[in-house]
Amino acid sequence: MRRVFFGAAGDTLWNLERLKNACKRFTHAALDIRDRSAIGGTFRQPTIRSDSALRGSAFPRQAREIPLLDFEVNALGTVNLLEATRQHCPEAVFVFLSTNKVYGDAPNEIP
Repeated sequence: MRRVFFGAAGDTLWNLERLKNACKRFTHAALDIRDRSAIGGTFRQPTIRSDSALRGSAFPRQAREIPLLDFEVNALGTVNLLEATRQHCPEAVFVFLSTNKVYGDAPNEIP
């Protein structure tokens, strides 16, 4: 989806290949984060020990141009991951990484 949000320069498939080569225990699931059924099927596998939610459009312009897609990928996608974790592997560690953009224009000024 990064290609959709940010164009060809936003494509991170090069990094996926790097991770596959560098991290022997890394597993990638090529699925749409909005597809609850596909997420649930992946999480039913007994090997899930952690999940990383790494998403978010850090650029409001893209969110304005495609607001429903932006919401589905970010909000619905996160809920799908959380629910799959709760239902199928509640002992897994859920790592959610966000951006400082959620804090507004001056995130370093917030106590």
